[in-house]
Amino acid sequence: MEAIKALVVVTLPGQVISQSMEKTYYITLGQNDLGQLLEGLESRADSWERTGHYLLNGDSGDSNFFLAEECHKPEEAFGIAEHYRTIIDEIRSQMAKQD
Repeated sequence: MEAIKALVVVTLPGQVISQSMEKTYYITLGQNDLGQLLEGLESRADSWERTGHYLLNGDSGDSNFFLAEECHKPEEAFGIAEHYRTIIDEIRSQMAKQD
């Protein structure tokens, strides 16, 4: 357990950054469940992007209500959003290979 603690850094509540020793999982989901997963990831990416815009400009980029993510630097918010987009792109790429 001590070895695992040494690999994980907690910077803010709810935010965990792990070192590059990453395990790959192969998960089987149905089309509808995968669609729900992608929708959730899109929502998270959008929220982080809106938070980045808010930190830069004082608004979220549109008139819709939103709750900003726990973040103080726009670069961090945009980086997290980009990470979500990378995950989404990887999932879509794998889906396309199976269609």
